[in-house]
Amino acid sequence: MIQEALRKGPPHYRFGGFPAVKTATNQSMLGQILKDSGRIDQQDIERALQYQREQGGYFGEALLALGLVSREELDWTLASQFDIPYVFPDPDSVDPAAAAMVTAEWALSHLTLPILRSEDTLNVIVHTPMWNSAVEELQQRTGLRIELALAAESKIRELIRHVYHEREAPPAPQNDHEPVSVEQFLAAAVGANASRFGLSARPGVSIAWYENRGRVDRSVLVATWRTELERLLVPKPTDVLDGRKHGHYDAELVFGGVVLSVRVRFLASGGQPSELVFEPFRTGRSRRGEFAPPPAAVLSEVRLLANSCSARFMVTTSPADLGPRIIHHLPSLLFGNESRSVAVTGEGGPRIDDVLSQEIPQDTASRVRMLEELRAFYFDAISSDLSGSPESWLDGVLDVAQSVLMLWPAATDPALAYRAGVRWRLHVSEAEGGHLEWSLSPLEI
Repeated sequence: MIQEALRKGPPHYRFGGFPAVKTATNQSMLGQILKDSGRIDQQDIERALQYQREQGGYFGEALLALGLVSREELDWTLASQFDIPYVFPDPDSVDPAAAAMVTAEWALSHLTLPILRSEDTLNVIVHTPMWNSAVEELQQRTGLRIELALAAESKIRELIRHVYHEREAPPAPQNDHEPVSVEQFLAAAVGANASRFGLSARPGVSIAWYENRGRVDRSVLVATWRTELERLLVPKPTDVLDGRKHGHYDAELVFGGVVLSVRVRFLASGGQPSELVFEPFRTGRSRRGEFAPPPAAVLSEVRLLANSCSARFMVTTSPADLGPRIIHHLPSLLFGNESRSVAVTGEGGPRIDDVLSQEIPQDTASRVRMLEELRAFYFDAISSDLSGSPESWLDGVLDVAQSVLMLWPAATDPALAYRAGVRWRLHVSEAEGGHLEWSLSPLEI
């Protein structure tokens, strides 16, 4: 538990600033701690120092780049070096009153989270032991003494997603009493942009489940679910199993006018599948030209920002031609098919199937009037691939909806977006084979 780890921290420790890690003394301390633990030897230390002299950066970064230590080992060593607790965050251990001191956006952008408050002390989880502006801001804002605990960056992001979804997001609808059909379940899973979902059959009960915002939602299935699945899944499970007890195959789920390409994994017992897991293809597009949803962690963080009224994103892609193909599908991928969104494009742009789109005139006066008209519809989200200087359309686009996704023109200074109030960059890259990789990061200028 977090509190137990904090109690084990040295009582004399107080947050009062730290020397830079780049100093020779701290390089020696970091290397010596790892050497004493048997993780590296003197030759490894010399290699890291040589790498640092050639490449610059921190000594710990050199160790990571050379593969001499893992990120977790480095974090633990830094915690030992600065004599602070290294913790494994547990959402149930976070004091809601402490977390409520900051917004989800602030916590994500700084990777800093208050977790426990006593009479005059605030315990804060950070991903670096160095004094930084975020902790300075907390100290000045609260007037409390700050004590740190160190955790891995991935663990802090996971903790933020759990803590703030519990507080800000409305509870996901549950259906624990009325059994659902397979088609009802699939509609819910796809609407939540689940990265995977499945069916579990046991004697007396069958369960449907899907991942939703970092948790698993479950529903009881109707007794006739196997017959329904045979109708909706092509090819049928019974045509594929052929006595096999486990395996996978590629198929299509056809329901409610949707055709979803999936990888089906199965475990069979008694000639019938007992476990079925469906993974939407991440090959860029399905048969209907739709992109597979991003990972659950990205979805959760984007929706946290939307709940915090901070969902203004500069969208960049790699390669560049991925941008026009994906930008107007992002609202449904990120916020679900039930979100009300509009796509704005330049005059004469390509037609966008299954998306409400509006062509925006080239001349500035007409463009301003058109964007002002769109504001009256109170859209949940807007996507934009307008070309030309953003100065002619940026403010107008940002005012149309609460959530804004702008394909940022190549070679255009991001500082322009930052000055207009955009604080986040969503980057999507297309790897070999069409697999999409997603990242969300603060926009730093």
